[in-house]
Amino acid sequence: MEYELNVTIHGICLIRLYGRIDHTLAEQLRQDMNTFMEQGQRWFILDLSQVTFLESMGLTVLITGIKSARVIGGDLVVIQPTPNVRNLLHITALDYLIREYPTVQAAIAAYQQAAQNDMFTL
Repeated sequence: MEYELNVTIHGICLIRLYGRIDHTLAEQLRQDMNTFMEQGQRWFILDLSQVTFLESMGLTVLITGIKSARVIGGDLVVIQPTPNVRNLLHITALDYLIREYPTVQAAIAAYQQAAQNDMFTL
């Protein structure tokens, strides 16, 4: 398995990705995220700390995931992208679209703070 999906006690879907994110894995991830959204899941954290390579289809999944989550009142953020992935996000200017946090706990805290400020509803 090249990624794991878990829903935290806070109702946030944590996705840990590993290795190369190629078109096959990206498509499976897209389908799984769509299924979660259809079931009412709106909040996603992608752990990119173990990703060694991200194909263009992987970037597309990030973009569509963010847009889809935000349309339904949620969000998708990333934690700990590897230097290669962070550089790719910067080159493609996606670092302006995608919020990045150092840890899962920091991302959850940001979601909770936003909910308290009535920006989001968890």
